[in-house]
Amino acid sequence: MKARMQELLGLLTMVVERVGAANARTAQAESRAERMSLMLDALSDENAALQTELDQAEETAQASAETIRSLREQVEAGERLAEMLEARATEAELRIHRAADALRLSAAADPSVPGAEAPRPSLALH
Repeated sequence: MKARMQELLGLLTMVVERVGAANARTAQAESRAERMSLMLDALSDENAALQTELDQAEETAQASAETIRSLREQVEAGERLAEMLEARATEAELRIHRAADALRLSAAADPSVPGAEAPRPSLALH
């Protein structure tokens, strides 16, 4: 019976040691889980901050794209206006030349206009 008691005591000691080891592993696992939870919280906060930065960058990019689009439209309108003004300037220059030619012809045909008073072509037009 004494041998049986010692065997049972040995088994009980082994169980206590294993339970102690399991408890130690559980404590280590809980400690690691707590550290991982803290790291996960930190990563979550960092992710939220990065998402905010990304949202702001996208808003800035969209505003920049709208500004670029508006500036392109203004440049195109300016180009159209410049083309129209060039066409009007060319037309005005042509009218001036025609008027100058007509005045020279009428001055040449009218003997009452002295030669000194006859219109001369403008130097500014050439």
